Amino acid sequence: MEVPVFCDQSINMLSNNVDFMTAEPIDHGVESMVVKPGTTKSDSQKFHSWWNYHRNAQHKTKERKSLTIDASDNSQGVMVVLEAEDTSLSMDSLMDFNDTITESLKKAGLTVLSSSLFETEVIFIALKEGYVMSRNWPKYNYCAFDLFLWSGLDKLDTAKAGLAAAVVAKSTSSFNIVTSGMRGIESVEVPKFPDETNADSSICTDLDAPSATSFELSDLDAITEEMIALVQSAESVTVVLCPDKEVSCQSLELLKNSDSTKIGKYVSVFDASESATLEVMKLALSHGQIDGIIIDPEAPREMGQVIKQILHTSSTRKQLLAKQYVVLAPTLDSSGSWRNSLLEWFRTQVVMQTPDHHAEVIFGSDNKHSGNLKVGIFSAGDVDFYPHLVDIIEKCESRTGLVAKVPSVQDGMHKFKPTLDPLIVANESSYDKKSANSQWESQNPLGMQTIFQFEAKIPDASISVGDKVMGNYQPHPSGITGTWQAATVVSKNEDNTYDLYYVDGDDQYGMEGHLIEKWNIAADVSASDAVLVRNSQGEWEAGRVMVKLPDNRFKVHIYDWLGSIPIVNEPHIMKRFEKPDKLPPSPKISCSMLKKMLDKAVAVTVTSSARMSKDKEEIHYGAGDGCVATALWSKGNAVATWDGGHHIVLNLFTFEESKKMHQKFANDFSKITTNTKYSKREYSQTLSFTMVSHHEQPRGFGRVINFKHEMKTIF
Repeated sequence: MEVPVFCDQSINMLSNNVDFMTAEPIDHGVESMVVKPGTTKSDSQKFHSWWNYHRNAQHKTKERKSLTIDASDNSQGVMVVLEAEDTSLSMDSLMDFNDTITESLKKAGLTVLSSSLFETEVIFIALKEGYVMSRNWPKYNYCAFDLFLWSGLDKLDTAKAGLAAAVVAKSTSSFNIVTSGMRGIESVEVPKFPDETNADSSICTDLDAPSATSFELSDLDAITEEMIALVQSAESVTVVLCPDKEVSCQSLELLKNSDSTKIGKYVSVFDASESATLEVMKLALSHGQIDGIIIDPEAPREMGQVIKQILHTSSTRKQLLAKQYVVLAPTLDSSGSWRNSLLEWFRTQVVMQTPDHHAEVIFGSDNKHSGNLKVGIFSAGDVDFYPHLVDIIEKCESRTGLVAKVPSVQDGMHKFKPTLDPLIVANESSYDKKSANSQWESQNPLGMQTIFQFEAKIPDASISVGDKVMGNYQPHPSGITGTWQAATVVSKNEDNTYDLYYVDGDDQYGMEGHLIEKWNIAADVSASDAVLVRNSQGEWEAGRVMVKLPDNRFKVHIYDWLGSIPIVNEPHIMKRFEKPDKLPPSPKISCSMLKKMLDKAVAVTVTSSARMSKDKEEIHYGAGDGCVATALWSKGNAVATWDGGHHIVLNLFTFEESKKMHQKFANDFSKITTNTKYSKREYSQTLSFTMVSHHEQPRGFGRVINFKHEMKTIF
């Protein structure tokens, strides 16, 4: 039986100073097969192999200055996973080895508090600024380091290089993991980003502080008029969604005063009711199917809800819409979140398959973009959308003198082509695998490491019918991660679930209470607060504030399982509600509780065969409000760091490569029962922690990147 094969290869490109949408390509004399050498910006072939586009934030070349902040509530850290291979330092004496390592850390400017040695291979070094975990394999001349710092982050690279030099390693490899750190430490130095720059362009790309740029309505008119050219039909039919008749419809006036040979036929809708709008759209069919929809800047949200209701069925869409059409949503203010959601609905629920594109274009002056003059675009059926967009942007810039920025373009899913005739058919023999095979065969995985990050669950707040809330409509099973949207509670059900009505017009029934958050956008936000953050798509994601920066900006750890840490402006962040005071308080985390949690996980999960000698379990104090608990045994180790607030980082290593065992360890670790006294009564409560991220990787030598079970596969 023949099975269709979906052929696709992709490459991701990132740059801090190249805008791939507009930059002229340079012919470097490299033989190419798809994009031909000498391709110019005006050549549509340049974009034929494109799918999604995301512009990396351009960082200014001026020197960044460090910023000192009060870290009493700060909780940010970095863990370096370092492999030191082909070492020359003798590992015969663990005491001498420890002396060498601690001396290198002191030279790097770190403060050594204590060392804990176990058997002949394991050392844990407690630092004022963090810790170092070392496990040695003398017969392989290999040493595995974990360097975790929550302060003195500017010393991270020096300390890492010092560790490698101390063991005289000929080869090293490493990577960093951003985690929570330690509250209550001294002031720390953090990078200060220019006001117009975001630390992470993948989130909140339009949240820059407003500039002094002022825009004229004529600019928006000119841009809208040029954007209409995205409708490729020679005899276009456009529907304009207007505000109430008492308010001027700027887009309609623009079409009336424009060249009819460029604009084509158009009709307007003023009444935000389903019957009236459908009647006007059917009247437009006398000129042909609709291939353009313009949402006027003053059009109400209800108009978008009506459009969704009308085009909800495929039969109606087939009747009203042309195969190739464009939806434009120009705005002069920041009220475009529902417009953005509507365009995403077209991309993900209506057309779904490529070519369908959702783009956002922001216009500013002198490379400053306030984010207030924006055009949202949805295009269906245009295979040459990218070159058309580039051409129209150039015309808009020339006509208005403004500078355009394209934060992102999102495409639909690829269509399966049963008769695909690809330009290139690549197979195993098409690639030189000598270096890859050599690296593959050199790997020697020795164990498995997982870095778990936990957060204490926030108790549910009381919810009533009519409350303005945030609903987690795309939840992860944990409930703390997912995608949130503003809604109103319309009813409470007998099973204690709730029915929600979202601002974009969608309904959701039977929502559990832990997936609903009270709207608390007016509350002051501080470091370590649990928050919801609005992204560039107008949706909200859960996270925790790591640092509060000047000018009401916040560095936030987003719980998207990617470790995203954007810089967020105040209007795009809200504090999450806590449980009301009238209920029994949640049990508080403590150092003794942390040790109890770790001891329990080791006792329940780690087998006696893995503990060839008595395991060593300790608690380490000396820096900040939290503490570090360690458990060392013959075939593994675990280090749990509590930041003194809501976060715990669990660093687990075992010789045994078992995801199931690591997950069981984490589950046993993350639940503990405590007794809490409240109003002269004693409550037995189970304190449960939610896993908000985890990273797993093999440890070993030979530049290992694969686990043992993966090495059994022969490619």
